[in-house]
Amino acid sequence: IHLPVWLGAGQALREEIEAGGLETLRAMYRDWPFFRSTLDLLSLILAMASPEVAHVYEELLVAPTLWPLGAQVKGLLVETTEQVLRVTQEPTLLASQP
Repeated sequence: IHLPVWLGAGQALREEIEAGGLETLRAMYRDWPFFRSTLDLLSLILAMASPEVAHVYEELLVAPTLWPLGAQVKGLLVETTEQVLRVTQEPTLLASQP
């Protein structure tokens, strides 16, 4: 899981959507090349994230007392994915990519 790339993006998108900014975000995605490329990069990184592999490493290398942190990060990964898909209006990550 690539924390520095996507951590916080889901929360920022969710907060803007909750404030009524979903249509603005969608317009930005549609009309602003930089914003579109940023969300497309996030989609790529999110698609490459592998919670299953992270879980294996977690069980092998991380003290059980820290496992809740891993669960929290995996939850944030799901939230970020959901928010990116809400803005891009794609059914899945990378759906429009060849």
